[in-house]
Amino acid sequence: MKPSYLFAIAPALLLGACHQTPPAGSEASVSQSAAASMASDASAPVASAVSASPSFDCAHALPGAQTVVCGDNQLAQLDAETDRLYKLIDAHVSDPERLALKRLQDGWTAKRDACAATVAVKTCLVQAYASLIADLRAGYKIAADDATGLSLGPVSWRCPGAGALLSSTFINVSPGLVFLRRDDTSVVLTQAVSADGGRYTASLPDGPSGGDYEFWTKGDETRFTVPGQAAVTCTRVG
Repeated sequence: MKPSYLFAIAPALLLGACHQTPPAGSEASVSQSAAASMASDASAPVASAVSASPSFDCAHALPGAQTVVCGDNQLAQLDAETDRLYKLIDAHVSDPERLALKRLQDGWTAKRDACAATVAVKTCLVQAYASLIADLRAGYKIAADDATGLSLGPVSWRCPGAGALLSSTFINVSPGLVFLRRDDTSVVLTQAVSADGGRYTASLPDGPSGGDYEFWTKGDETRFTVPGQAAVTCTRVG
């Protein structure tokens, strides 16, 4: 059987219950160049912030997910960036759109809080935050155009052997992340040290989709590797 370049994601990295469908609206690409530049210029994970603060008061954090977020610098950065994008969008939408945004946020918050009951709590939380950041940027032009925070994108890539475009959202927390989506599958990779370009990796446990993933950007091209398939060179679209 001819191999397919549509990547399959192991259950450990499937967003599943953490995933929210992006709000209505076409995927904007105004910030694609800036996001690609961020990825290609990053040769090592960014330095850890001295003290990242989430959007809520950690002195009154609820037991569970909020407590975990307060104790982890990367999660606190993700929470602050999520809140920043949410407020940016909220200030620029109509009342009906604001109600839809509120429903999205409420549903996502419940699913984020459910991460506290999972085996890999931080993995679930990272996936939940990265997924929402990607959805907000893909679903609202005001967010896609924004380049003032910790996230950029989405950037679209055309890969050989695949009909659908590969979408990437870069999140410059510490360590940095890239959220990849193609069709209904998605995965979060972590920034790794690289002498050239921006390199992101993930190693999944043994299983149907177990193995090493790599997303290595250099200018307008990225080398994308999934388990069981040869690396392919994808070209930035737009």
